[in-house]
Amino acid sequence: MRAIEAYLLPLGFNLPQPGRDVVGGYFVWLALPHQLTANTLAKRSGMDEDVIVAPGPIFEVPGDKEAVGFDGHVRLCFAWEDEWKLEEGVRRLGKVAKKMLNDVESGRGQDTSDGGIDVNACK
Repeated sequence: MRAIEAYLLPLGFNLPQPGRDVVGGYFVWLALPHQLTANTLAKRSGMDEDVIVAPGPIFEVPGDKEAVGFDGHVRLCFAWEDEWKLEEGVRRLGKVAKKMLNDVESGRGQDTSDGGIDVNACK
């Protein structure tokens, strides 16, 4: 949680229940800054920083896309890695997100294509 607070919240990420010391059970669900999409962030995180995050759309219930905006969320699993690896992964995710946000701000935009994501690696 300290890493999320240090590296992601300042970029505009949001927690569903802010201000808690303990969040989730095996994962943390994060809302993205509105300029980013989950699939693109997941793709770029894997390519640029070797970090796997689960993009929200893989958790959608078919036909229920309008009810919940899954593409505006990612899921960070903390069930399998050592604490130092989790912190490093969050730092790297923040690095990618910051670059993407800078690209949007400078007019270079964001590639919003969904291609190239290995959803099996996110399960």
